[in-house]
Amino acid sequence: MTLECLQDAGGPTGAADDAAALDRAAPLDRAAADECGVAVERTGTPQSPGAVDDEVAARLRLALAQVARELRRTVGQSSLTQTEAALLGTIARQGPVRVQDLARAEGLNQTMVSRLVVDLERRGELVRRRDPADRRLVWVELTASGNLLYAELRATRARVLASALERLDEPTRVQIVAATAALESLAAELRSSGPTARRGSNQAREPRASSSPNSAGPGAAPAP
Repeated sequence: MTLECLQDAGGPTGAADDAAALDRAAPLDRAAADECGVAVERTGTPQSPGAVDDEVAARLRLALAQVARELRRTVGQSSLTQTEAALLGTIARQGPVRVQDLARAEGLNQTMVSRLVVDLERRGELVRRRDPADRRLVWVELTASGNLLYAELRATRARVLASALERLDEPTRVQIVAATAALESLAAELRSSGPTARRGSNQAREPRASSSPNSAGPGAAPAP
């Protein structure tokens, strides 16, 4: 927004900056600002296009949650539960991972994750291996069957999402595609600074003995 635009529309003149001009603006001036395409808060201060308030954050959270919920329903087309699918996804992205780290990444109880890991191993979707440097530790990784199963689930979700996008009008699709990289950056920021990351940082500062396999629960016990 420029002062020239406001001046042409009968708005304030001679101001040092747009914010000061709008703070002194009469109702006519505010209408002129609207005509110039300025986003103005109720206080009269110009609002940056990238400004985020609680309402915007709440709308974004709700929209993302609804998309995620609809995509999770595609799990019903496979033999996996939603939690099992999430575990396979984390293992697929991170590669071999310890059970305690897997539980921390998913925000789940380690005992519950240990039971799910055993069940998935019995079904041939993953395998537990002892750490060659420390035989007390056990790492979990996907089998060829587990990789194939998760790849099929990803493909199904991608088709569902692509189909929904195709049903939207072109301007909306363009906006969503353009926002993809920004959403990836947002996801990375949440992973690095969210509660899970803080818990991991706190645990990393604890004495080494606190994370030993003997005290970490059944998930860290040697594989049978």
